[in-house]
Amino acid sequence: MKDIDYLKRIAWKGKRDPIYLTNILRHISIRITKILIKNKISPDVITLISIFIAISGISVMLLGKLFAVISSISLILYFLMDIIDGEMARYYFKTNERKNNLGGKYLDFIGPHYILSYLLACLSMYYFNITGSSVIMFVGSISIILSITIPRYANYYSIAELLIYDKERINDKEVVGMLGFSAVREEISKRGVIFKYIKQTLGFPGYFILFLLAAILDIYAAKSLMIGNIIVTESYKFSFLILQILLVTANSITLLISYYKRLKIIEI
Repeated sequence: MKDIDYLKRIAWKGKRDPIYLTNILRHISIRITKILIKNKISPDVITLISIFIAISGISVMLLGKLFAVISSISLILYFLMDIIDGEMARYYFKTNERKNNLGGKYLDFIGPHYILSYLLACLSMYYFNITGSSVIMFVGSISIILSITIPRYANYYSIAELLIYDKERINDKEVVGMLGFSAVREEISKRGVIFKYIKQTLGFPGYFILFLLAAILDIYAAKSLMIGNIIVTESYKFSFLILQILLVTANSITLLISYYKRLKIIEI
């Protein structure tokens, strides 16, 4: 096994990651990655363990204020392990020490979507138990559906079906380019670095830190909100829930419009 500097050159992405949380955690992750690679551990195993930790951690939130802090820590641990499995996969791919597979890519893709959906579900249930308001459960349910990013899956399905029935289009760069997320990323990147940092602070993975702050504030500086005739206690986590509902709604609408505009110009 080479030293840490060698492993950084192989396992890290080519340029500095715009996600500040990644830049902090990866100095920890690379050392854990070195140990796991030395023992020939599969990245898929780390991915599965990370998802299990996140889901289990979120579940205990329903037990009370202090447990919400534990939930938020489990989410940060999940993200650390997400960085680790990515470093391991890149190392194995570039050195050919172990064969990667699409199953790992699949697990890595679905993890964040399941975790955000489950977090919103548990938060909605938590505040339903406090307030008894069915409106919270209804809005929470809608946000869970939106967080699944159905427009992205519909995009993949549309392109995959086209390629099945018209195999010659596999050489069409415009068509194949729509299979990745790069087209939407390019559109987002045009909005500037500040927009990127705002998006990553309020959304993935920044919401892990925001949730931790909200959980801590609800322990030491709890406040209540009056919504109509309903009193909502632990308002910081509730504000976090509302923020995430707004964000997933905006994200779903943005993806819906962006993918439709691009698919509309592809003739069949």
